[in-house]
Amino acid sequence: MGYYQAGFDVVGVDKNPQPHYPFAFIQMDVMTIDQRFLRSFDAAHASPPCQRYSVASNFHGNSESHPDLVDPTRAMLEAAGLPYVIENVVGAPNRPDLTLCGTMFGLRIIKHRQFECSFPVFALLPSCDHADVYDPWHGEGRTADQFRAAQDTPWIPMAGGASRKKGVTGDLFNAIPPAFTRFIGEQLAALVEQRNRIAA
Repeated sequence: MGYYQAGFDVVGVDKNPQPHYPFAFIQMDVMTIDQRFLRSFDAAHASPPCQRYSVASNFHGNSESHPDLVDPTRAMLEAAGLPYVIENVVGAPNRPDLTLCGTMFGLRIIKHRQFECSFPVFALLPSCDHADVYDPWHGEGRTADQFRAAQDTPWIPMAGGASRKKGVTGDLFNAIPPAFTRFIGEQLAALVEQRNRIAA
């Protein structure tokens, strides 16, 4: 959503169904994607599965059962020659060129994600402020509506295990605030425009 807000036409690819994805969507294993098709785009964003690197998986001792796809994803994107972004949880093996939190954008949620960017990103943002936030992971009275509002993802109807049991991974827990990719996307759009101008 953030890339759309930054001016991009967005096409998503995932091996799982994403019935609530708001843009064009192709259901396939992205690791088998044709390089010629990938090169037809101006840029690429990848979010390899985070379960291998997440705190929850390490806590439960099952992180090794999840795929480790950051390095293969990077190799695929580098081979395509596109400007790219790889997003994942803090501690994942993608290069942490930029680490963002919802509170940096005035959102009432602590959600840290790190981004590897193949292009320079200038981050003139305030520091995290965790003083007054909504915590969707702990405590009583938590609701999906509050979670949606806290991270500004009103189109996502489900959260947690119920969606994963249906084979849908695009739930509130996996989503990131659009403010993150809008911030990166605005800088990426300027780079793409410059590249296209030079190519013309």
